[in-house]
Amino acid sequence: MALTEDDRLWRDQNFPNMSDKELEKIIDTFSNTKTKDTNPKPTGTQVIEGASEFIMKQHTFITIEETGEIWYYDNGVYVPGGEIHNLEI
Repeated sequence: MALTEDDRLWRDQNFPNMSDKELEKIIDTFSNTKTKDTNPKPTGTQVIEGASEFIMKQHTFITIEETGEIWYYDNGVYVPGGEIHNLEI
């Protein structure tokens, strides 16, 4: 599946270090999920939960208790910028 410009824009705003391959895997995995009522499209909640689980397995995050900032592990060190921005759908 080819990524759209919207896919890349979302990724760049929320997970700038995520590769195209990682994003394609998330989209492919959750666009093929079926719900219990045999609806071929997953609900928004299912996609978000699945993507969150996938991202947490692929990346390491910590939250700074005093500030609430989320940092992520990158090349041997934790760096700021791990916050997930709310998206308006």
